[in-house]
Amino acid sequence: MHLNRIFYRASVPNFFLLLLCCALRAATIPVTVAGSTETQIAVNYTATSNGPCTVTATDQNNGPTVNDLDPAKFTGANQDLSRTVANGFRWPALCGGIACSATNTDVHRTVFIGGHDEIKQGSDGKWYSTALQANTTHTITVACNSGADTATTSVPTHNVPLASYYPETVIPQVNTPLGNIPQFTVDWTRAGRTAKYIDPITGVLLGLDAPALWLRFGERLARKYLVIHRQWSDHRDV
Repeated sequence: MHLNRIFYRASVPNFFLLLLCCALRAATIPVTVAGSTETQIAVNYTATSNGPCTVTATDQNNGPTVNDLDPAKFTGANQDLSRTVANGFRWPALCGGIACSATNTDVHRTVFIGGHDEIKQGSDGKWYSTALQANTTHTITVACNSGADTATTSVPTHNVPLASYYPETVIPQVNTPLGNIPQFTVDWTRAGRTAKYIDPITGVLLGLDAPALWLRFGERLARKYLVIHRQWSDHRDV
């Protein structure tokens, strides 16, 4: 009995110590906020391996998907080592203070999330604003070592400065809509009435709610006209 008790007393602490060690090994990644603006957030972290880490962000203020990290729109967008200038990212990820590359996978990394005055063409052929929503908390998750090691933090973007609404000069982008003037693709269909967009310069949330109301009013007006007059010639009948 005494030997069993001694074994139990010795084993239980060691068992919990083993669990604690395992939990620590697969627990947290040190993440700090390097800075933020109205439309961008920069985070620093130390990867747990030289392989790529996955970075995701969620808008917590009823905003749309964070396009800048959406791999369905931009290949490799959520992989830190793939966020290079060669892959079309204006703000490349940093490894050890310099741009990440095939030969530079330093574990001390900085990722810039979101863009400013940037419209990018996605793999679906549509154009997207990469800006984050202003004055909004974003939940950012970093997962390294094939997802075994993770960390999550919440970071707010800045509000649009008061009395600072004079529009900036738009940065021209070759082959973008409106004669090289960046403009994101708007879904004008019925299904797109509830779509949301982020202004690429200010970070203000945009939507089609008001136009949709006018469209519905126009539909009702047209139906009423047809009921009364039984005909429709052209736009002058409005």
